[in-house]
Amino acid sequence: MIFKYKYTAMKKAINYIIALMVFMGLSTSCLDLDPISEIGEESFYKNQEDMGIAVIACYNGLQDAIDSEWALTEMRSDNSRVFDVNSSTDKILELEQLDQLRVSPSNDKVVKYWNAVYKNISRCNAVLNPNHLAVVADEVKRGQFKGEALFLRSYHYFNLVRLFGPVFLITDNISAQEAKNKERVAVEEVYVQIEKDLKEAIDLLPTSYDAKDKGRATSYAASALYGKLLLTQKRYAEASKVLGDVLTDYGTDMIAFDQVFNIGNEMNKDILFAIRFLSGNKGLGSPFGNYFAPKGSGSNVINGNGDGYNHPSTEMIKLFSVNDVRKPVSLSETYYDASKKTDPTIYSPYVAKYMSPTVSKYDSENDWLVLRVSDCILMYAEVLNELNGPAAGLEYINMVRARAGLMDYSIADLPHKQAFRNAIEKERRLELAFENERWFDMLRWGIAVDRINNHFLTEVFYLGYPYPVAPIQEWQLLLPIPQSVIDINTNITQNLGY
Repeated sequence: MIFKYKYTAMKKAINYIIALMVFMGLSTSCLDLDPISEIGEESFYKNQEDMGIAVIACYNGLQDAIDSEWALTEMRSDNSRVFDVNSSTDKILELEQLDQLRVSPSNDKVVKYWNAVYKNISRCNAVLNPNHLAVVADEVKRGQFKGEALFLRSYHYFNLVRLFGPVFLITDNISAQEAKNKERVAVEEVYVQIEKDLKEAIDLLPTSYDAKDKGRATSYAASALYGKLLLTQKRYAEASKVLGDVLTDYGTDMIAFDQVFNIGNEMNKDILFAIRFLSGNKGLGSPFGNYFAPKGSGSNVINGNGDGYNHPSTEMIKLFSVNDVRKPVSLSETYYDASKKTDPTIYSPYVAKYMSPTVSKYDSENDWLVLRVSDCILMYAEVLNELNGPAAGLEYINMVRARAGLMDYSIADLPHKQAFRNAIEKERRLELAFENERWFDMLRWGIAVDRINNHFLTEVFYLGYPYPVAPIQEWQLLLPIPQSVIDINTNITQNLGY
């Protein structure tokens, strides 16, 4: 049985958490502490099995965070947009804020993401408590549990700091009162903690697991995330070493692109880490198939109809060449409605990566892929170009293009560093479309403002609003701190402009 957050142990952990939350009457605002951190924790962590339950709960917590993350990344990028300019529903209006980067501090997607992430950080901190780890007699297993929690906490902080700027850095379990008096720390300080944690995680985590535990974090996943951290900080020489080691040890072989996302081929060689989902009305299914299927499509795309969120932009659709095998996997421009006797092919583009048959709405099997081998290959190509020029990175960008069915670049095509940078930008956008990478890529390249303003000017959709969609400024690249947090913690200064 493959590790998929589906053990009875996980359910036991969740039930325990819920029971304690009710007992304590905890608010879900502020840092949303996991109640195990305040009451009953010493009596809960008695042995290795209990620690295993707590670690699984940390994996489970990833699902709540990813549920909103696409709206804070893909929706704010030039990859996608909202579906309808005429909707007045609260959900669409909140997505409209994100799409146009005019976000309210009370935006539900922002608040839910913040709360979900800090709740799971608290779960990770509970695992990392030395007194709790000490109950695990097996040194190797104890190290594995610690490495997993360090990796998951690092993943959360890496996303938080890129989305919100200075954030609360919590590495121990604290009381609700302490949480109310916390102050945000500088981005650089958060990066230092992430680096420290990932280095330790790399040393503690195994390179692989038995089939029943496939899907847990490995040292390769931690190294890939560390490489991305170094690349984000423009520490190219260090990133080259870390990413090069990953590709040397793990390998660069890639399977057919359409098999990477196939639910019959989960946790395949291309996938270094994924947030796992399980269909079957267990409360663990993926909602993204229904989120992204066309609104009003009935069951023609996925059972239970679609919400029409995360609509691919026209530029994104046109960016794929006709022979790029990634296009039909990543998006579809039409669906077939057999009930229509004339014109049964409906033009309504949608994200296709997360589509699979499902019995119930919001209950698909598809995992959300977080780290992939091709991501590492393209990052490595990027750092080689920055260090040594296009010739050094050419082999690696062409690996990804060959898998996509595209012709190799020659040095004549990419004669200088800027030409290679442009090619990497395009290749990453196509390869990792709708995987929450485009926004972070634009940020680290310093092109987000220009790209988004061009998106507003060239995407005809935005002309349909009864008001002009305003160009963005630099301050809008950061999300606002949720108003509910600021109302509770008087030490917090809101991000500029909000």
